[in-house]
Amino acid sequence: MRIFFILCATFALLACLAACDAPPPSGPRVLEWGEAGVGDVARVVDATGVIRVRPGGQIRVGSRLKGQVTELFVRTGDVVRAGQLLAVLDDRELQTQRQAALARLEAARNELERVESQRAKRLEEAGATLDADKNRQAYEARRLERRRQLSVQGHIHQDDLEASRRDEASSTQSVAQGRARLDRVDVEARRDAQRAAKALEEARAKVDEIDAYLSMTRVESPIDGIVGQVHTQKGEQVVAELESVSIVTVIDPRFLELRVYVNEADAAGIRPGMPVRFFQAVRPKEIYGAVIDRVSPSPETVDRILYFPAMASLAPAASLILRPEMTVQCAVLVEDLKGVLSVPAQAVVERGGRRVVYVDDGQGRARPVEPVFGTRGAGRVQVLSGLEPGTRVALSLAWDPQGVR
Repeated sequence: MRIFFILCATFALLACLAACDAPPPSGPRVLEWGEAGVGDVARVVDATGVIRVRPGGQIRVGSRLKGQVTELFVRTGDVVRAGQLLAVLDDRELQTQRQAALARLEAARNELERVESQRAKRLEEAGATLDADKNRQAYEARRLERRRQLSVQGHIHQDDLEASRRDEASSTQSVAQGRARLDRVDVEARRDAQRAAKALEEARAKVDEIDAYLSMTRVESPIDGIVGQVHTQKGEQVVAELESVSIVTVIDPRFLELRVYVNEADAAGIRPGMPVRFFQAVRPKEIYGAVIDRVSPSPETVDRILYFPAMASLAPAASLILRPEMTVQCAVLVEDLKGVLSVPAQAVVERGGRRVVYVDDGQGRARPVEPVFGTRGAGRVQVLSGLEPGTRVALSLAWDPQGVR
């Protein structure tokens, strides 16, 4: 039995010595291979964006009238067209006033027609009287001339000649009075016609004024846009004093912009003209595009972090879908390299502060190399030197004490 225990102890000691002499792990085991290749490398800056409205893009639509909202046809978020009816105010009192004004307009029109007719009639009568006086004057003038001749020949008495002179003078005076009467009738008729025409104009202006007020009871959208806010509800009483009361706010889609909040580390690389792609987190497959217009020189602080807003105008299609204050995920294309050598990003491994790539040594094993890297893009890293196109690189590694496979 004693010999048995001695043998067991000896075998255990030999096993421990064998374990101590085993080679240490020699490297990683490759789980997946990739390849260095020539293609495009795009470097993007990921950031959060918010849809905002530029100044002047919100139009408050309302009325300068007071009254009850009898109809309200839109809700927040509705797309509206220019001229579309948004709301209606109670117009019953104005309709009553309009009927009365129309009656006064008709009466004024009839009065003007009557005055014009009377003017023509009075002028005709005065003209006829003047014509009769002129005929009588002509007759008396001929008669006086005839009697002068007879008086010279001694055929009539001097008294008859004097009587003819008086008759001729009387007829001349009658013509003068007739002309004065005709002028007076014309002036009076013109004055009456002008007074009637003025009354007609005032009556028509009153109807136009009431129609203008009636148009204010119909609240219409001035532009194609989006209802940003509804400030009232059906049945509510609106009171207007010196300014128009806002009933609906309509947003002009042309004034919508994407505001990309870029952190201070990436802000220096953002320039106008850079394309940006963005999407809502709830709809990741609906991707929109825009172009950076400008970058704000003034930072904004959010959660104690400085961000520099970069603004981009929205395309018309996106403007009708996206809404103000929506949050989106953005990717700004900072650099787009074409036809460069690159490796998949997962092939680059950090080892001791250095970036290395494990490549195929030709015997199915992986060995580390340290290429010179360039731009790190979305999914691939540019290789400036140290690798050749087609070189197999390890994408996934596992450390195995039995060596590299």
